[in-house]
Amino acid sequence: MRLRELEPDLLRIHETIIQRRDQTPQDPNSTTVKLLNTGWVSKTPQILDPNIIPEKILTKGNLTKPAGISDKLLEEAVEIAQSPFKNKENIIEESAQALYHLMVGCVIADITPAVLFKAIDEVYAEQKDAVVPVNKLGESAAAAVSRVALAGVTGNQQLILRRSTEAIIGLNRFWEAHQISPAEVGKEI
Repeated sequence: MRLRELEPDLLRIHETIIQRRDQTPQDPNSTTVKLLNTGWVSKTPQILDPNIIPEKILTKGNLTKPAGISDKLLEEAVEIAQSPFKNKENIIEESAQALYHLMVGCVIADITPAVLFKAIDEVYAEQKDAVVPVNKLGESAAAAVSRVALAGVTGNQQLILRRSTEAIIGLNRFWEAHQISPAEVGKEI
């Protein structure tokens, strides 16, 4: 399984996320710090104008929404589903962004790369004979990434772990169909 090529890069990004989380004082401009402090779901009301009552949010299409990890994963899932219509570089970029957000979620859920790769080995063995039509691999990978977001909302560590492994395996199948190695994606994170 070529997914092991991704292990050093996920370890590197995991360590970077931990460093950003533990630095004193935290950098308020760091995307990682913002995501760690927001968590899976932002609890900030989505309002443009402080004079608008939160129950009656009126916008002119300019709503800026505080993003939690789940929001970012769902955004990346949509972009992964669309990426086959673009090019190889786009698939790599969107996959790398999804993996970055997935790893931030793993840090919050206290899931280490070692635990993640042990689970990947187990789930891969279970799913090695699964068949997904080649023209549906992008959609399948995107759906798997979105299930990580849903698992994160529950806060259930075991479910987050399971869905994260399924997402990484689904992404790997998608990469293989486009002749992309896990190492290429890892370098982009």
